[in-house]
Amino acid sequence: MARDRKIIEERGIPEYASVQDFPDPDITHGLVFCSTNGYVYGIVNGQWAIRSTGDGWRDITGYINVDEAGANAFNLNIFRGGNVRQYSGAVGDKIDMVYHIPHDYEMNTDMYIHHHWSHNGTAISGNLNATYSFTYSKGYNRGIFGVEKQIASLLPTANVASFPRWGHQITEHQLSKAGGSATNLDNAEIEVDALLLVNFTIDAIPTITGASMTPGEPFILTIDLHYKSTDVGTINRNYPFS
Repeated sequence: MARDRKIIEERGIPEYASVQDFPDPDITHGLVFCSTNGYVYGIVNGQWAIRSTGDGWRDITGYINVDEAGANAFNLNIFRGGNVRQYSGAVGDKIDMVYHIPHDYEMNTDMYIHHHWSHNGTAISGNLNATYSFTYSKGYNRGIFGVEKQIASLLPTANVASFPRWGHQITEHQLSKAGGSATNLDNAEIEVDALLLVNFTIDAIPTITGASMTPGEPFILTIDLHYKSTDVGTINRNYPFS
């Protein structure tokens, strides 16, 4: 909470000993800080509500990079209707992403990676399996991109009732943890302004019939990161950040 307290002082957020001491939300606006529980509050629907607990979740939305001329490129296919298109992939197809660690990342907390996907078939069965390959480095010449790690994503797709046509599916895996592992980054190494480079390769796709392409392929809509946020930025723009 020391870092948050410094930011609160820098931003001039009013401090109160308890929630009962807060001003009337009908005649004020902005943020307030409760020194008893260490939370920042804001007004939501006319009432004071916690805005920062030190462990709120946010997304880093990934932009999918496709090697259009590559032998293992995803294809831009009709998803629904006659105009809406998204990228779909077959076995061996690859996409790449870059993630920038934002200034509200809460240090030493877990991160999770997840892909949003769908299909437009009338029937589906089998597995959607993929491999996440990734490397990470701090910024400001404070490290190098490390040895590539991999996470295997294995998902059985039982039937179209469980995975409906045009349904929005999310499959998530832990990317980092305390101490790290052969397949996870070490939380202690992750910091603001670092970069995470990710490759997503399809290893197996379910049988999809009645789709807009033959054979049917799953659509990978986006690949995002879940991270814990302090709900406030860093004091300094560049390293050292606080």
